[in-house]
Formats: sequence, structure tokens, C-alpha cells
Amino acid sequence: MRFIALLALLFLAPSCLFIPVPEKCVSGEEVTPEELSSIEPGKTTKSEIIERLGNPDVLWLDENIFAYNWKTVWAIMPWFVAGGYQAAGGIEEFTKDYVLLIQFDQNDSVARFERLKRSMFTSYGAMLKSWANHDNESGPGDKDSERQ
Repeated sequence: MRFIALLALLFLAPSCLFIPVPEKCVSGEEVTPEELSSIEPGKTTKSEIIERLGNPDVLWLDENIFAYNWKTVWAIMPWFVAGGYQAAGGIEEFTKDYVLLIQFDQNDSVARFERLKRSMFTSYGAMLKSWANHDNESGPGDKDSERQ
């Protein structure tokens, strides 16, 4: 009897399951650690960056900044709700948004760069302005950053 009650509860109650998955890029072009290690402030030029990474997703001319964006899936959550003669279900993806910001000096050489995990609570424009003004000690993105 307990088994039948448990089985009925599983089929009649809303349910979901959170499943971590290996991160995979689902949007944009991920900038790999190998590509990051090849960028040298003061040496790498704007044309070399374009040759290695392609055209930037965002180009901010006033501050001479390139931005490369990508999104990864790090977990999924299948869900299912049933009641009476109806049911619904699906799979939700949990994502992380990343950005590589590169600022160039007046000679078009890399002045500095940083790979950030974007915060969902900060607008893209605010993140760019904060980073351009060197306000990123507490971070326009999350702590998952690599700074040069």
C-alpha cells in the first residue's frame, strides 16, 4: 500500500530535478585559456587580436575596447507537472554569461584585458563603463575573472 501511495505521489505532485552538466558553449565563441595566454599587454596588437579571435561582438570606440561574449550551460532541470488528464513538462537550462574585455592603448596594442562572468544584476552598459573606469576591484562581473 505504501508503494502505491508513493507512486501516486510521484505522478501527481509537481516535481523537478536539478542536474549539473559539464559546461558547454551554447552561444558565441568561447575564448579558451590557451587563447587568453597568448595575449600580452604592450605587445599584442589590435590586428593580432582580430586575427586570433575574429571581429569583436561589441566595439566601444570612445574607450578603444573590444568585447567578446559567450554563454555556457552548466546545469539542466527537467520538470513535469501532471493533474487530472493533463500534463506538462520541459527542460530548463541554467546558463552563465561570459565576456572578454580588451582595452587598447593609443598605439593599438593591448593595454589590459579581463575575462569576466557577467552578473545578471548589472546591465551590460554599466559593466562596460565600470570596467573602462577601472572600477572593477569589487567587480562588474562575478569573482570568476582573469585579469591582466
